[in-house]
Amino acid sequence: MRPVRIVVDGRMLAWTGIGRYTTHLLAELAELDGSNEYLVLLRREQAATWRPPGANVGAVVAEAPPYSLAEQRLLPGVIRRLAPDLVHFPHFTVPIGCRVPFVVTVHDLTMQRVRNVVGFAPARRLRYEVKFHVGRMVARAAVHRARHVLVPSRWTADQLAAAFGAPPGGMTVTYEAPGVLTARPEPVTGVGGRFVLFVGNAYPHKNLQVVLDALGLLGPGHDDVRLVVAGRPDAFQRALQARVASGPLAARVAFPGAVSDGQLVWLYRHATCFVFPSLSEGFGLPGLEAMAHGLPVAAARASCLPEIYGEAAAWFDPFDPRSLASVLASVLDDPQRRAALVAAGTERVARYSWRATAEQTLDVYRRALA
Repeated sequence: MRPVRIVVDGRMLAWTGIGRYTTHLLAELAELDGSNEYLVLLRREQAATWRPPGANVGAVVAEAPPYSLAEQRLLPGVIRRLAPDLVHFPHFTVPIGCRVPFVVTVHDLTMQRVRNVVGFAPARRLRYEVKFHVGRMVARAAVHRARHVLVPSRWTADQLAAAFGAPPGGMTVTYEAPGVLTARPEPVTGVGGRFVLFVGNAYPHKNLQVVLDALGLLGPGHDDVRLVVAGRPDAFQRALQARVASGPLAARVAFPGAVSDGQLVWLYRHATCFVFPSLSEGFGLPGLEAMAHGLPVAAARASCLPEIYGEAAAWFDPFDPRSLASVLASVLDDPQRRAALVAAGTERVARYSWRATAEQTLDVYRRALA
């Protein structure tokens, strides 16, 4: 009898959030499960350099970009030829034509809840709206056809139940975990002194405007405090940069762009505080990673963040810049509060592990196969 064959969609391994989730999950599954066979779907350029984490893990080329027509047309045939017992889609990019038993991980519903169309030209807005509604249809189908749905927080499970009528008994919360970077610190040019750090993209739901407004409201004694926004430049970040450049905070906000692991380590070590103002997250990994590196976190009391961070963050109203300004001032000025937040963050981070995530996921596989 051949071993159980599980196909894992790895086409997004190069992405930050979903890619990190899939990478850590595969590494832990390779250690936990030596009896099943795992085949990972990869784009051609990924397959050339990817190293399987275990002897029972292999790669299969699937040249179908996520969110594409090729994904819907070609991927079902690729999967069918592999004759898997189960497929794990780590995102809701599940082909409608897939007739093989599968489980799906839904990290959040931001793409189904938030329209990021600010500044779009009419033609681009129309394309976005079409993709928005198609994506919502695909996500609904994935949730209802899956043998089981994995979610990274109870908040996401509640959102799925409300949006798509997903049955609570068909969902399992598998919390994710932060990683600790081990790269050698590399200084970031143009960054120094006291600064508040944000890491991520500048999509509208990330709510960075409230941080800019709060920075302008910080009282006397905080004129030297800067904001550093580290992340890959895109249309949203460029629009934010343009607004900052023409305003009174031009000299107090730095955009170093995409940073290396070494530069990120340096930023974590030299920042005074990490700020996470997002209005919609499925797990909130950036704040936990900051905690893992000994940085106090100020977070928006919104979406899943209170569930994930507990009492380890300094909380603010994400719609009130004065609330954030007050929190930032207290963290910046009070060494004892910073130390208490760092200690609470270290304790909170210890609750999460990729091994536990993989153990729960493997249990879901077994139930789905049964």
